[in-house]
Amino acid sequence: AYAIAGVTLVSVIVEMGSPTLLIRGFATQEDDGAGGIRSGILSQVLQLISVSNVAAVVAALTLIWLFAASIPAPMLPALMWAIALLPVVVFGRAAGAALVGLRHVVLGEALDKAVRPALFVLLCIVLFVQMPELRTPEAAMILQLAAGIAVLALTVFMLVRVYPENRHDHGGGVRKEPILGSAWSLTLLSGAALINSQTDLLMLGFFRPASDRGVYRVASQGAALVPIGLHAISVAFAPHLAAAFAKNDHAQLQKLVTSSARGILLAALPIALVFVAVGGPVAAWIFGAEFAAAHWPLAILSIGILLNISFGPVGILLRMTGHERYSARIMLGSAVGNLLLNLALIPRYG
Repeated sequence: AYAIAGVTLVSVIVEMGSPTLLIRGFATQEDDGAGGIRSGILSQVLQLISVSNVAAVVAALTLIWLFAASIPAPMLPALMWAIALLPVVVFGRAAGAALVGLRHVVLGEALDKAVRPALFVLLCIVLFVQMPELRTPEAAMILQLAAGIAVLALTVFMLVRVYPENRHDHGGGVRKEPILGSAWSLTLLSGAALINSQTDLLMLGFFRPASDRGVYRVASQGAALVPIGLHAISVAFAPHLAAAFAKNDHAQLQKLVTSSARGILLAALPIALVFVAVGGPVAAWIFGAEFAAAHWPLAILSIGILLNISFGPVGILLRMTGHERYSARIMLGSAVGNLLLNLALIPRYG
């Protein structure tokens, strides 16, 4: 579990904003002569994430070598397989993002978010039921890698199937657009978002007893359900937002933003209301009576998230219109503010 969590967290940085770059780059090049630009974007992204993956793997192996004596022996094989899984996850997300940019949104998202986990579960059932003696962390990581490779191959196959319809190039050859600046901004954005999402739990665990951390963790996990429609709707609208902005069609852009904002709010409102009204009993029913104390943290978090997403998909809008540097600055400022407020308030109020 820790190895998978580590791969998930590290991959957010290692992918260097490649999903956004591919969705935006492909969606904004719709005419018949744009194949060269799309090919250039794809080539640069593949080179970028290849370098970042090599750097990450070398860094991980170096850390394992330096601290091998303090790592429990049974964990080492699982860690090695987790390192092998990292580039598979990153390249799989990139291929899925390319499909989304070509307007195959459901296919691009489903392969990584649904098919890969489902295939992993199926492999576990088949193997561990037949040979329960193999039920080890190392075997689980090998199955994760197998599922990842299979889905990566399927994603690339589907991308090749749909890509020829959109790769005509009228004499320009492969044309490269500058993406490095955007990649660094998107990487900074991902890092700041990662810090922002983990600061409260880490600092609460440092300053307060384990019981407080457990209650808050239940509240934060419950509140994470409030924006459940945000990602799905944002990804579905992302290529259309990028295309409308590229065409300078402000009327269409406004229509898309308004429609997506309404959909996100309608999906979030019932969940938030339930948590505000009966969050404590729900937490107690699922996790146990001692977690009824999560009611007020859950209610406060739900209200805050609801207010945040009521402004619409502003983050994806900034990224799809090439303004990720502003989004990165805002997220970085938010992370610093979150850190300072946690430092000031947790020791006193919990």
